[in-house]
Amino acid sequence: MNRDDAAREYFEKLKIVEKFCSGDINTAKKILKGEFADIVVLKGRFKDGLEENFGLFLVFISRITHKVVDTHSVISHTASVFHHKPFDSWKLFLSKLDKELSEADVDVEKIKTLNEVLGRLAELKFFQNIFEWVDSNDIMNLTDKFQKIVNNVLAIDDSRVVLDFENITSLVLYEERGIKPV
Repeated sequence: MNRDDAAREYFEKLKIVEKFCSGDINTAKKILKGEFADIVVLKGRFKDGLEENFGLFLVFISRITHKVVDTHSVISHTASVFHHKPFDSWKLFLSKLDKELSEADVDVEKIKTLNEVLGRLAELKFFQNIFEWVDSNDIMNLTDKFQKIVNNVLAIDDSRVVLDFENITSLVLYEERGIKPV
């Protein structure tokens, strides 16, 4: 790659990341250098107490704009969905979620509802605490809040959620998934 192409590529990436940063060029440069991870990825699996509903979800949240950037979920009556653990990397977890979405007997209405709720996390009272809990590795509080979300979506009171998180950059999200800033 010649020098002009490298410079052009750098500035194209900078322009994309800058949009994720609400125009903050200094933060965008830190993200490009790998000094700052601006996206929190919450990964979870769940089942209800009667083991009739099993699910997976993935939520990408911007630390800068405090907006949900993307969500994915699957809810099924097939127990194989619950076999996937959220401790895998977000890319591997998402590929497993997508596989279950295409192969399992899914509940389309519940998936739609869960995605809508996850997409509106910023409207919930505990949302600001998510970043504190991630930074302090407080999985217990995160899990408790997401159990309440799952309980509400499934209209139950006894879900079991296993949750993990990962910090990535908006550049990775853009390059890997083609997701643009909201």
